[in-house]
Amino acid sequence: MAKDEALFFKPIFKDRIWGGNVLKDMYGDHVPAGSIGEAWIVSAVPGSESVVASGRHAGRTLADLYKTDRELFPRAVGDFPLLTKILDAGDRLSVQVHPDDAYARLHERQAGKTECWYILKAEPGATLVIGHTAKTRDELKAAVAAGTLEALLVQIPVQAGDFVYIPAGTLHAIGKGIVLLENQQTSDVTYRIYDYDRVDALGHHRELHLEKGLDVTDVPAKPANIRHFAKSTDVETMVEAPAFTVKKLVVDNSFHFVNRIGRWYVVSVVAGQGTFNGHPIAYGDAFVIPANVGKIDIKGRCELVFAFVPEGQS
Repeated sequence: MAKDEALFFKPIFKDRIWGGNVLKDMYGDHVPAGSIGEAWIVSAVPGSESVVASGRHAGRTLADLYKTDRELFPRAVGDFPLLTKILDAGDRLSVQVHPDDAYARLHERQAGKTECWYILKAEPGATLVIGHTAKTRDELKAAVAAGTLEALLVQIPVQAGDFVYIPAGTLHAIGKGIVLLENQQTSDVTYRIYDYDRVDALGHHRELHLEKGLDVTDVPAKPANIRHFAKSTDVETMVEAPAFTVKKLVVDNSFHFVNRIGRWYVVSVVAGQGTFNGHPIAYGDAFVIPANVGKIDIKGRCELVFAFVPEGQS
């Protein structure tokens, strides 16, 4: 593999009851028919594994490369630890929660799920649910049983440029009219607590996971962790957490750096267009910079989000 070559992938699209139309605008004819709510742009989740689109490793999965290629991932441990998506909420998502690593490994035999969101678009008045006002677990359980949970949910207005950190245990929901980039641990464990009594195309209610969901929900809830990132040519740290670090970069003409420590990165293009080491990049693209790429040369006018994990997890 060329020393300046990143791994580019084709998105994996997911039909969701709440999906909108923005992903079709972003990815065009590549998007299948249906209510498409998610594009998994970098994934090693079994059954939904990103496949390299071009270059020396074309046709191979990210999961396979991470486990077998020590030139690209010299300190790899276990499975590829990050999952990156773009979500298009044409309707509100269910109220849900994710377990931490200890609970998920015990009950689901996979990692837990801490995640973070960068808001790409938000309709006027759009909100997120982040947390609740219940003081005790009994109060929370009683509200779920009585069908009055909505009265306890904390609704927070958001706009494009907001960044939200959602640690495991946080009761949350994405509201209608929001498009966001999500970086998370590689996990597909979601405990749905409330789904607004809606039904799918066949008239069925979606499954709820009340026992496990109430087990892992933080009570009392922690304060919401939201920051706004205006355009800046500096490299800004969005979050530095045990599971991952996320940084934002605005490129105005050119940006260069040398990857002296041999770290790999997941990179998402969240605005504009340009080139990465000569390869065209544009809004909606995502790629992995392997550890063996030493010199990084980004040109154009674009905004990028970099995600990576601590050294002991990479």
